[in-house]
Amino acid sequence: NKIDARYTDPKETKSIIKSIDFIRSRLSQIDECYKETTRILKENKKLVTLITEALIERETITKEEIDELISTGKITDKSESAKDDKKNLKDQAKELGIKGYSKMSKEELEEAIKNSTEK
Repeated sequence: NKIDARYTDPKETKSIIKSIDFIRSRLSQIDECYKETTRILKENKKLVTLITEALIERETITKEEIDELISTGKITDKSESAKDDKKNLKDQAKELGIKGYSKMSKEELEEAIKNSTEK
């Protein structure tokens, strides 16, 4: 058997050993990072589960919603409550006889109702 000349050259051997040492060092760092990540995920399993469930339900969540999850364990559905608010405002505007209320924004409805009740 003929041995490849690279493996008999001392300079080449030294270079290969350095490369192996470098790779071992990086693998050790990767292993430490993996262990630390696993530890953090285990310590925060409840929160990770809450965030996962929220993402499955909503696809995206905001920083504020994550903060709410952390502090209360749930996300209140502000979009539904905002729709209800606007519907209530439209009902009020209708009762007050405000023209064009159906096409007004929430802010416009609030202003129109305020002006109507001040008269």
